[in-house]
Amino acid sequence: MLTATPLLDDSPYGRIEKRATKWYLADARPDVAMRFRRLFHAELHPGREDIPLPTSIPGFWTELNWFMKRYPLCAAPEDRKALERLITKDLEHAEAVLEFNTYIHKPALLELPLRMPLREYQKKAVEAIALQQHILVADDVGLGKTAVAIASILKERRTPALFVTMTQLFKQAVREFAKFTATACIERNGAYHDVDETAALPSPGSDVLIIHSIDGLLPYELPPADVYVMKYSCLRGWEDVFARDVFRYVVFDECQELRRKGTGKYNAARVAAKHADFCVGLTATPIYNYGDEVFNVLNLLKPRCLGTLKDFVAAWGEMTRFHKLIIHEPAALGSVLREQLLMIRRTKHEVGLELPEVQHVIEYVDHDVQRFNASLGEILELAKHTLFGFTSEDRMNSMGRFDTALRHATGVAKAHYVAARTRIVLESGQPVILVGWHRDTYEIWKTVLAEYAPVLITGSESPQQKDANKLAFIRGDTNLLILSLRSGEGMDGLQENCSIVVFGELDWSPQIHHQIIGRLHRFGQQESVLALFLLSREGSDPAVAEVLDLKSEQAFHIMNPEERFAPELDTRGGEKRLQEIAAEFLRRYEVDLDKARAEFEMKEPDSYWSVLAALESFSWDRHPDERRCQELLHTWLTDLGVGVRREAPVNGGLIDLLTEDGVGVEVKLSPTPRGALVRQIRSYIQDDAIRAIIVAAVDPEELPERLYGKRITAVNLRRAARLSAG
Repeated sequence: MLTATPLLDDSPYGRIEKRATKWYLADARPDVAMRFRRLFHAELHPGREDIPLPTSIPGFWTELNWFMKRYPLCAAPEDRKALERLITKDLEHAEAVLEFNTYIHKPALLELPLRMPLREYQKKAVEAIALQQHILVADDVGLGKTAVAIASILKERRTPALFVTMTQLFKQAVREFAKFTATACIERNGAYHDVDETAALPSPGSDVLIIHSIDGLLPYELPPADVYVMKYSCLRGWEDVFARDVFRYVVFDECQELRRKGTGKYNAARVAAKHADFCVGLTATPIYNYGDEVFNVLNLLKPRCLGTLKDFVAAWGEMTRFHKLIIHEPAALGSVLREQLLMIRRTKHEVGLELPEVQHVIEYVDHDVQRFNASLGEILELAKHTLFGFTSEDRMNSMGRFDTALRHATGVAKAHYVAARTRIVLESGQPVILVGWHRDTYEIWKTVLAEYAPVLITGSESPQQKDANKLAFIRGDTNLLILSLRSGEGMDGLQENCSIVVFGELDWSPQIHHQIIGRLHRFGQQESVLALFLLSREGSDPAVAEVLDLKSEQAFHIMNPEERFAPELDTRGGEKRLQEIAAEFLRRYEVDLDKARAEFEMKEPDSYWSVLAALESFSWDRHPDERRCQELLHTWLTDLGVGVRREAPVNGGLIDLLTEDGVGVEVKLSPTPRGALVRQIRSYIQDDAIRAIIVAAVDPEELPERLYGKRITAVNLRRAARLSAG
């Protein structure tokens, strides 16, 4: 049992007091104030000794109670009762969370008059939402997370509610509500119709749930409804509306869409979450790539529940040089998220859903050498630029284009063979979902498999077309659905007609494959699901298949902390991998990397040799002052007819001398900390104004001969002085 620490009438450690609507720690002893700020990252305002309490942090009052066990604080009588209520309420919530986790497998007491009854584990999730109010429901694919959210909305009666989903799931979301309760849809003009938009309805009674589908980016006056369904693509246009406390309950379906902070939809979603009493995220895969994605999702649903990003990184992992967060102990993080009920997650096995295991089969298919070679020249050139481009911008741009071109060429080159292998399955009369990424690949598949009347759900169809194509496949009007890798999330009903998915192209994230397989491996599936991966031995497939292991490790352990995952952790960043892939690709086609690098190396400017001669022959020991040496060298080079200026701005710094044709000179007469000179030169040489750098230093540390194709030369001034004296 958690107990509240009593507040004193007087304390040498400090006083808690309320001013208007905010709480402060006042008159704190310096050591107490220091520990308080360190624990809660509280702000210290200039000119003010009192510390504002960060009451917005979830669980803050429980943490303050713990802090007061070590440092008993006092409060005025008029503040004490309010403070004790806040602490007691927080402690009771912590006890309730502990009890929920202790008895998580105990049957739920929840009973709701729904058309379709909830399963026992779904009821427990509804209880978890009622307890936490801001939570991530991350049950495995196919366990009915949408049903949980709908039941919770009906139970809590916190309307109007906002249900945000993906474009291709827009109509499906409306139909899901109709499975559980009497439902009618209302248009902007106030007209009512059924969820299938096939029949007009009279004004419904109070027992009918009214749904309005929000249309477009531009806000308009909303008709009265209980639930508003919106696409993620429309979020950013409604941010100001969200700030008016319009929606009391917010659901983010497939909330992996919010894994990247800073986007327009993320910022708008954060505003909606902040102004809602309840905020629920639904996804089986909040992590597509790296661990910082789960931080972004949870920080939106329940701000600061994991501390600041800086704290999260320090506690759980490290950032790679490419700003990707690698979680060192993903299983431990997954356990913490469950224990604190920030996330509720159950697998099919845990809830007793014993579907046959998915059969993952990898087969290699041939590729059209002529088609692949048609793009080979461009790909090789992009690979060279990825490795040896003159500027960082050139290398980064080339890296993205190299990835795109290589994957496109791979998909197109094997497309006919993928279609031929898929035909074998179709000839047996079994429906197939054929998954790809590139439009050119789809066109080949459509042509080769035209007799099977394929329908498509990709990025090109309208929401109405996607919905019609999905229903046609489920009804059996066609046995072939061509699906985009990124269009399968959240889609339901496909399991009623299909148990075979063929991956004709791969995605960099294993969670995309998991999502698509999960469309079939779910309640309602009567057969064993076959996931057939058709790989080429050339192109991007071997590299992508290898890279998937790291991302699988990160996502798997956080979501399933109690289970073991075989692949070892790989800490290379994505950009580093692409560089390695580019190098391997060049070697495979017998491109000499040294010769390729030489093609990108800049020739030394004309002034290079004049500057080098001046540095090697000047009597530096007679002029020990750096600025004086720079002045003399500037004068000498000017007399030789070399255009040069002093303290030239390059890449955010100032280089000592810079000639008109791009030779930079950095003079260091005093020893520098190890590594400092290399970092400085690396920064300077990335500036396009620099074509070569000469470093004049006393016993300089070892420098690379070239960076980004540009010559770096070190002149040891101590040696130059001896030669000059000799």
